[in-house]
Amino acid sequence: NKHISKPLESRKSCSRISPYLSWGNISSKQVYHFFKNHKKIKGISSFLTRLKWRSHFIQKFESEHQISYRCANKAFEKMKYENNPDLISKWKSGKTGFPLVDANMTCLRKTGWINFRMRAMLVSIFSYQFDCNWKLGSRYLAELFLDYEPGIHFSQFQMQSGTTGVNTIRMYNPIKQSYDHDPNGLFIKKWIPELKNVPNKFIHKPWEMELKYQQAIKTIIGKDYPQPIVIHEKARTSALEAFQTLKK
Repeated sequence: NKHISKPLESRKSCSRISPYLSWGNISSKQVYHFFKNHKKIKGISSFLTRLKWRSHFIQKFESEHQISYRCANKAFEKMKYENNPDLISKWKSGKTGFPLVDANMTCLRKTGWINFRMRAMLVSIFSYQFDCNWKLGSRYLAELFLDYEPGIHFSQFQMQSGTTGVNTIRMYNPIKQSYDHDPNGLFIKKWIPELKNVPNKFIHKPWEMELKYQQAIKTIIGKDYPQPIVIHEKARTSALEAFQTLKK
């Protein structure tokens, strides 16, 4: 569990068996019995809890398949979004100007896998800060995930988009997530080579570098790497107000 939320370390510390479960190479029953017989491995309890949670949502999807095309809470069908096509395009191509967001999207496009927290962050910023309807992003990620599973995918997409009406609204701050889970920018620099010369001090917010410093390291923000496409604080406040208004 130690590295479960770290974009770089989780690639080796997580089980990484989700694609094999989704494609039917192994069954959840096989996995369950294997770990019940290897109780000395650390983190078994939380792992089995996640395995049961996975099965729960897959089963639930059998009777509530409409969540793949309709908000789990119908009231959210009235929600108004900007759905700016330019923001959607830059989100899909990993050109948002938020390093951790772009690194994860690029990694996902190249490898088909990122950890749970990073997936949640991509969905959260798409729905809240970029003010886009979850339906416009769900199919795109579904086509990228090696472990795409409808019952998991759509329930989680809606949870992270705030359209279930019962789950806490989680607006991930991509800058805070960057500081917390990729403090030295190793994951960012691996997947965004344009930022390889940026010192750790500025890797999470490269737009704060003075122009003369950008020139010195040959990394011009706005040219070699984009400026943030929204002002995070302002976008977050607007999204929160919109969701609270509808819930009232």
